[in-house]
Amino acid sequence: MLENPENESDLCKKYLDEDWVDAYLASLDSLWQEVLNLNSYLFILHKLSDFRFNLFGSPPDRFWNLVFVSMSESCISVFWRICFDHDGDVLTLPGLQGEIDQNITDNEFKSDFHKKLKKIRFNKRLASLRKRITAVRQSHVAHFNRKKNVRPTSDDIEESRILLQDLEQGAAVLSDLFHGLCIVHWRPNIYPEYSSSELHPIGEDVPPDIDKILKSIVDQSSLLHMPEKQPGYWQTYRAMIMGAEDISVLNHWRAKFGLPAV
Repeated sequence: MLENPENESDLCKKYLDEDWVDAYLASLDSLWQEVLNLNSYLFILHKLSDFRFNLFGSPPDRFWNLVFVSMSESCISVFWRICFDHDGDVLTLPGLQGEIDQNITDNEFKSDFHKKLKKIRFNKRLASLRKRITAVRQSHVAHFNRKKNVRPTSDDIEESRILLQDLEQGAAVLSDLFHGLCIVHWRPNIYPEYSSSELHPIGEDVPPDIDKILKSIVDQSSLLHMPEKQPGYWQTYRAMIMGAEDISVLNHWRAKFGLPAV
């Protein structure tokens, strides 16, 4: 819930049926929780995707693979729940959009509302992702299709192929619609600890938890301090195992620990 929502209900009554405002705000806050979760999942997934576990981790990194798969499936479930589900008495963003439209009492506001949502082009921008989300959800997440999991065809594999970038782009569209449904108060679409716009006291570094966890993995790895602790082995390891990009990544992390480049 918003920290200072005391006048939001009254402000909404300027544009919406007074008897429906409480239901609107309750629905909006429920969807907001889903939007916060989705964008926070994606923030963490992006961090995990970028991190070089092959350099600093201990293969096969099964724990992090499980985390990645679990959060990816959670993203797919959120998309389905609040965007694409239409079975029974469900709460979705498009559904709330329709309810708002039915309960607007100010004609000028209704016209502006229509124009704003038309610019978002929600259905068009999500059309391709919707097909893939639906396929993966029906075959792998909510159900476990025998044929598509035991003997998938090349078409089955392509149909279920969803990149992290696809989910991030879809989440941006989803967030656009959510913000379009916020009649009075704008709501952030990600938890503050994961937001790049979150303000902290000057000189105070408050990295998100995932950054702290990944930094601890680097700190505990043998590679970070290898040049100092095992100089002889380091020269051989560098020449035989590491490429230019690997060195760049290592130096990036060494700088974070106040260590010189190698």
